[in-house]
Order: sequence, then structure tokens, then C-alpha cells
Amino acid sequence: NAGLGNQAGGLVTKGVSALGKRFRAGAMLNPSNIVGLLNFFSVLATENNTNITISNIANGTLLANGTTFNGPITINLNKNEGYILGINGNIGSNMIGALIESNKDVIVNSGSFGGTNDPSSTGGRDVGFDQIVGADKIGNEYIFIKGLGTTVLERVLLIADEDNTEIYANGSNVPVTTLQAGKYYIFDGSAFVNNNLYINTSKKVFAYQSIGGTTSNANQNLFFVPPLNCSTPKIVDNIPQINWIGSRNYDGVVNIVTETGAIVLINEVRTFATPIPINGKPDFVYYSISGLTGNIAVKSTKQVYVS
Repeated sequence: NAGLGNQAGGLVTKGVSALGKRFRAGAMLNPSNIVGLLNFFSVLATENNTNITISNIANGTLLANGTTFNGPITINLNKNEGYILGINGNIGSNMIGALIESNKDVIVNSGSFGGTNDPSSTGGRDVGFDQIVGADKIGNEYIFIKGLGTTVLERVLLIADEDNTEIYANGSNVPVTTLQAGKYYIFDGSAFVNNNLYINTSKKVFAYQSIGGTTSNANQNLFFVPPLNCSTPKIVDNIPQINWIGSRNYDGVVNIVTETGAIVLINEVRTFATPIPINGKPDFVYYSISGLTGNIAVKSTKQVYVS
């Protein structure tokens, strides 16, 4: 929390799943030339003599340190050393789809400070960033649950890691688009049906989601989304102090995606909230539970995804 209740963001650490050798950066869209905007990613080495190459950023992009990107950047880090690349105000590029490759395992965080997904306005911004995972752990099936924002704030960002990646939405067998490696496609809030969006792709993609906490541009967030995976655990324990950021009290809400017919417990108490079917994916449903406080544990009798 940045103080005075004005800016706050969160990061979900991925544990050993964060380790990887190939990543694609994501961020908010951000109209150009916003004073105070920083799109960024950070790379942390876990072994000595780690060679890292950064590419797929438009030549001519002005970086935050005043230099210009004119081709791949190669750096060498030792264990526990980090490298941060930032772009102020999207001058030349918004950095989305940037490729980070390394010869040894690294950890990457990516997102925006003082950013927005509203292309028509620079007023009302927020913090949205997350720890991401490498290309070996992404997938080709995703379920997204809409937040409380306007159509322009509610966005799903998909980044292709391979050429000829076809994107399908809500169970359709007609691709919305076909992406080449490093290119991206964005769904806005109008793509959600009953507040959910099911995406499947012909090849694996990196998936980010931006949401609004209210209809105000001053309440936005961005996070990295895991793919559907049958080996996903049946428990998320715990979400600490769900209603607090620093010393400020918020309304605690969880969205729970699980398989149809599963029994869901919150803090060991079964929820009888009405499950909402996932459009185009009838074997999955979601619950949205509000008014939660304190430490929250979510359990399901089948695989479960919680945001």
C-alpha cells in the first residue's frame, strides 16, 4: 500500500513453479505519455553466471534509464542479482510480449505501476503486477471471471509464444484470431458471458487478466492466470487477511472455479451459493463469494482455482 489509501497492488508468489528459462512480459495497455507510468519486468537469478537475453521490444523504444532499445539486450547475473527493465509512458512500445530467455533458472515479475487499461483516459490509474511462470508451465485452456469494472477495465491479455497460435472463445470452433510468436490479443469486458470467459488455444499462451474493483479507473489490478490442469490441487489454504491491504479495510471477495458437481467449503463450511456454469465449458462452474474477512481457506472435492 503506497500510503494515504491511494495506490495498492499485490503479488502472488509461485514458489518453485516460478523458476523458468523462457518468459513473456505482460502489462496494462496504457495510453502513451502518461506522467508517472512505469511498465516493467524484473529478472532475478538463482545461480551464478546466468546469461539472459531480452528481445521482442520495438526498436526505438525509450527505456526508463534514458537509453533506447535497438536490439536484444544480453546481461550476465550471479545468484541473487536482479535486472529491471522499465518503460515510462509507452514511448515507442508498451513492452507487452517482450521475451526473456536465460540459460539457467530465473524468476520474473511483470506489470505496471500507475497504469490503466482505459485507452481514452489518463486519469485514474493503479498498480497491477504479478510473479509469472515460464513457458514450460503455461497452457491452452483458461477460465477468466469478470471483476467489477467497466468494459474497458475488464481485459484478458493473451500472448503467443509460438507462431500460428489460434485463439478460440466461449466454446466456438471458429478462431477469433491467429497470433505469431510474441504478438498478443486482448478481450475486453464485452467478451464475458454471465461474467465468465472460457478460452482455448491451438498452442500454449501466456495469460494475464486485468480487473476493476469498482467502475472507477482508480481501482484496477492485473494478475497472471494459471491454465486449467487436471493435476491442480483441491485446496487453496490460506488467503491471509483477505479484507486488508496495509491498514485499510476492504470488502473481501473470492471467485472460485471448480468442476461441476464439486462440493466447495470455505473455512470448512460448505457453501450453498448457486454455481454459475462456465459458458462453452459445461464441466466447470464458478462461485463468487463476497463479505469475507480474516484468513480464508477454500477446499473443493475436485480441482479448484481461486482469485
